[in-house]
Amino acid sequence: MAEQYYAHGKLLLTGEYLVLDGAMSLALPTRLGQRMEVKFQPDNKLLHWKSKDNQGNIWLEGYWDIQQQKWTSISHPENSSYLEKLLVYASDNLKFNLSGCQVETNLEFPNDWGLGSSSTLIALLAQWWKADPYELLKISFGGSGYDIACANSSSPILYQIYQGSRVVKNAKFDPVFRDKLAFLYLGKKQNSREGIQHYRAIQSDKKSWIKDIDKITTQILECTSLQEFEILILRHEAIISQILQIPTVQSQLFSDYQGVIKSLGAWGGDFVLLTMHDTLANTQSYFKKMGYDVCIPYVEMVLEE
Repeated sequence: MAEQYYAHGKLLLTGEYLVLDGAMSLALPTRLGQRMEVKFQPDNKLLHWKSKDNQGNIWLEGYWDIQQQKWTSISHPENSSYLEKLLVYASDNLKFNLSGCQVETNLEFPNDWGLGSSSTLIALLAQWWKADPYELLKISFGGSGYDIACANSSSPILYQIYQGSRVVKNAKFDPVFRDKLAFLYLGKKQNSREGIQHYRAIQSDKKSWIKDIDKITTQILECTSLQEFEILILRHEAIISQILQIPTVQSQLFSDYQGVIKSLGAWGGDFVLLTMHDTLANTQSYFKKMGYDVCIPYVEMVLEE
């Protein structure tokens, strides 16, 4: 009998890097995620692993020797380093028996979209192994953990690291102007770890910035008009731009755009949020002429209860 597991992708609407230092952040689970199926073959002593992308193409397949803790054969070994750490952890620390397991994972979104191919994998493994997903995150990819919280949520959340603990709450983010929101893919997957390193290198007291972001997050949850929302996300962009000493994506790429554009998560790539003062079709046409083909309406991207 096969076991089935599922985890949602993620988008970070507020907080960005400051979530690492305790900012209260609004995060959105996505409709698209990753699935995992586990089958068992008791007569097989190896673990058979297969990962497929959203087109059904295999991007990692191998046989893992549980005793030797190494691959006996593997395709695309460059994609396996973090999985190896997790498999070793399962055997050594969790005493989980991987012998005879056949695992297949299936992404529902392109793995260069930055929606959480890594965080969804960790969430899936934690479900299977009945392990602490944040501990798995710590020994593999690292980060704040908001993406793990999103993977296991079916609605927007507030995420905060407070006095060394994670606080996760359901957030009532129900914008009446959702039909005026969309997500644009910039065509470049951003390396979150590099972005975090850049942020960590900034030597300054971030307490006042965190306080400002907390206030903006609260106001975003309460705002009832697109105009007010735009003012808040512009203020948010200005704060993060000041911290990172990086121009906003709108000033760099879309200075003539009539709506407002906000970076999400790691700056410089992946998806951005945009507000629309025109129809969706005209907005998509505007960006397509500039070479950006992926513009997804809010309601098609974000998972809402």
